[in-house]
Amino acid sequence: MKKLLKILFCIVFMLMITLPTLSMMFGDGKVGADNAEKRELAAMPAFKKEDGSINSDFFAEFDDYMSDNFGFRSFLVNAFSTVKASVFKTSSEDDVIIGKDDWLFYSETLDDYTRNGVLSKDDIYSIGKTLDLINEYVESKGGKLVFFIAPNKNTIYPEKMPYYYRKGSGSSNLELLSNALADRAYYLNIVPILEEGKKTTQIYHSLDSHWNNMGAAIGFNAMMDKLNVNHTDYTALSYNVSNTHEGDLEKMLYPTSKNLDAQVHFDYKNTYEYATRFKTEEDVTIKTICANKEGSAVIYRDSFCNALLPMIAESFGKAEFSRVFPYRLNLVEKNESEYVVIELVERNIKKLIESAPVMPAPVRDEITKDQLEVLDAEVATKKSGGMIEISGKLIGGEKDDSAPKNKPIFVTVKDGNTETVYEAFPINGFSAYIPYESTEGLEINICKLK
Repeated sequence: MKKLLKILFCIVFMLMITLPTLSMMFGDGKVGADNAEKRELAAMPAFKKEDGSINSDFFAEFDDYMSDNFGFRSFLVNAFSTVKASVFKTSSEDDVIIGKDDWLFYSETLDDYTRNGVLSKDDIYSIGKTLDLINEYVESKGGKLVFFIAPNKNTIYPEKMPYYYRKGSGSSNLELLSNALADRAYYLNIVPILEEGKKTTQIYHSLDSHWNNMGAAIGFNAMMDKLNVNHTDYTALSYNVSNTHEGDLEKMLYPTSKNLDAQVHFDYKNTYEYATRFKTEEDVTIKTICANKEGSAVIYRDSFCNALLPMIAESFGKAEFSRVFPYRLNLVEKNESEYVVIELVERNIKKLIESAPVMPAPVRDEITKDQLEVLDAEVATKKSGGMIEISGKLIGGEKDDSAPKNKPIFVTVKDGNTETVYEAFPINGFSAYIPYESTEGLEINICKLK
């Protein structure tokens, strides 16, 4: 049998070399080019630019065009992936890992699984401090914050990973951050809740990188309990399971596949409506209203919230879902939201140390100038959202004893005879948004406590 499969593999490989060229020579070159991968394919480049000059990038662009548009592309990619998976038990797609029992995993979660590139203590501190400042802002507006991390699929189902990938020793970024935030009232650790839930039913898709509706419902219950808001317990409803879900990993690996993943369908009729034009759950901004419910919520989210969206929309009179990053906290005041949720998938935890949220820096009236020591820093300023962003890096690097470690960073702004102390986000150096139209006439210093 293995010999036969290897022969088939060679045949498919030869077809991949010859058929595309023949189809583009004698046909229209579009046979099988149905773009099943759901991305924009490269267009045929022009030899000359609009101004009549020669397109110096023509050959590079033509190479991209040929790669994307050759005949039978989707069919042959699908065939090649099938044969490679059958013969060698490996994936032909870099973004997909083939696990046990034909489960598929997203390769971008591999570093978390193997504990490669674990965040430093300073990074964990910076994330914790950033979330503390967000929580302070939300509470100052009369709201309540819940922050939780949606675990990677292989965090909940490590037993389905292939044997040649070993789970790393030590703590993952999720575990490190969970330990650091354990005493924060706004933090929700849903890992043990999901691990308990998987004992009785499957809660993640086998052919997709996300949780299924049952996993989402378990996470939803935990989130709403943390917010202390009455809600429907979808896990207690009757439901059916049918193969209706198109798995993202399945489509990456097998572009022409019609194989659908099992999905949980609860016996519940939604009553919410969209307050903005809705295309898909991937929309950057989605607003919903539910006539028979009260309360306003803002949800900062990623694709793991797609399955949560109907449940959340059904629970609040008004909700806004935002995929914009960095988080823009002005939505909280704009919507007069009593409830704020930040949902982030585990593999994107590192994004939290890349860019600071957009919100006014908190004023620290209790700190006087005499308590502060000015630091050497590279400072940049720019206008952003009606405020001035002050950002930069401390000079001296990790070996500079003057650089605060696990300590707050402050920005002092002197405007005439008035000097105000702001606390900065310790993200990518430091970042603070101050309520000024211009920096003209301002004296700005970066400081730490003496």
